[in-house]
Amino acid sequence: MITACSHCHRTATTQAVNDTCQGCNEGRMVACGGTAAEFAALPRQEQPIKQATADRFTAAFDDLLDESPTDALALITGIFVSLTTSILRAQGHDASKPIKIDGGELRDITIHPPKQAKVMAREPGA
Repeated sequence: MITACSHCHRTATTQAVNDTCQGCNEGRMVACGGTAAEFAALPRQEQPIKQATADRFTAAFDDLLDESPTDALALITGIFVSLTTSILRAQGHDASKPIKIDGGELRDITIHPPKQAKVMAREPGA
C-alpha cells in the first residue's frame, strides 16, 4: 500500500494510514495505493496532489524501463489490469468474467479471468 501525506504530499510505502508524516510531522498519511476504488473513496481534501505523484512514478518507471524492459512491462500490465478491474468492480460489474476493451482503430484488449491455482497432488510418502 502506498500512502501519502495530507499536508506535504510526501509518498511512502513504509508508513501506515493515519500515521503522522515522518517528512513534515504535520500531516497524516492517507491511502493513495491499493485500488482505484479505495483512492476514489477518500474525501477530496485527503487525496494527495496527483501531478507530483505522477511525476515521481514516471521518473521511477523510466528508470525501471532502462534497467529491465521485461520487468517494466510486467509492472505496467499488472497496474493496468488491477486498475481496470477495480474500476469495473466499483461500478458494480462482474470483473471475474472476460473484460473486452475496444481499441477503436487500434488493437482491442481482452483481460481474461484469473486462472485457477493448480494444486499438485503429492504422492503418499513423497
